[in-house]
Amino acid sequence: MAGTKLASFEYEIFGKVQEHSEDCEISGASGLGQEHRTKDGGGRGPGGGGKTGGDFTKKKAKSLGLVGWVRNTEQGTVTGIAQGPQDKVKVMKEWLEKEGSPESRVDRAEFKNERTISKLEFESFTVPDPDY
Repeated sequence: MAGTKLASFEYEIFGKVQEHSEDCEISGASGLGQEHRTKDGGGRGPGGGGKTGGDFTKKKAKSLGLVGWVRNTEQGTVTGIAQGPQDKVKVMKEWLEKEGSPESRVDRAEFKNERTISKLEFESFTVPDPDY
């Protein structure tokens, strides 16, 4: 990425960004929607087929060549950090704010610590365990 300006930002997404229902148990890490295990053990996520919102966010970030992480919070929001080329970071911010993963409803996106960086601080884009 020589000659490419790199950017970093932190985000928190508010709205219907974590899926919950009474007939399932929440498990695993995700973002912008959470993986569910039905009581019979089958997995499902907001995008169907076992995909989780974190998987969608990770896929979007990776398609843009970004690194960082995304995870759910106990407060029902989604937080994370994304880093990469400035133009790709801008696309990711717009996606987080206006689209998100399938079946999510983004009411508000807050971005902070937006900055230019000299090198990436992460090696890949991950979905760590939730903070609860």
